[in-house]
Amino acid sequence: MPPPNGPTGRPRPLDPPLPPNLQLCFFTQYVAFFIAGLHAARHGWLLPLAASDRARTAGWLALIGGPLVMLAVMALGNTAGTLNVFFGGLHWQALAFALWEQLTGVGLSLGLVALFSRKLNFDAPWLRWLADRSFGVYVLHAPVLVALAMLYRSLPQSPYPLVALLTVTGLVASFLLADLARRVPGLRAIL
Repeated sequence: MPPPNGPTGRPRPLDPPLPPNLQLCFFTQYVAFFIAGLHAARHGWLLPLAASDRARTAGWLALIGGPLVMLAVMALGNTAGTLNVFFGGLHWQALAFALWEQLTGVGLSLGLVALFSRKLNFDAPWLRWLADRSFGVYVLHAPVLVALAMLYRSLPQSPYPLVALLTVTGLVASFLLADLARRVPGLRAIL
């Protein structure tokens, strides 16, 4: 999360209002992945990519190398004793963090596509139910997670159990909400 104050220590101006869950810093990535997905679907790239050794290699590199590179960037870049330089501004640490985040995310995505296509490529009624609601979960999960996080504010602030609780209940609630949304006339066609 970016620091609340600018580099001079003064409060930042108010950010422009954006649609819910749209972070401007990731907007280019959203558009690029959407366009890449359209091209992949139109030209049949996904199945050959999932079967390729390159996708598997990218996944392993991101899984093993991602944390190591982040540790190195954090160790080399935290010279001022503050993490603010990692969250924006004209700092090499911000550039390194942004590159690490994107490359690790793409590598993990490719690795998961390869894993699921090779090892977990089977069909069952419950998997079909989950698959039919997956886009709805993608669209609706943010308000569900925010609502649950607000609900859990009064619980003891031990981070690992809270993350586990939010993950499990967020998944269940998101799939149930997506199922309910699919029952609304007109929404089934898009969710």
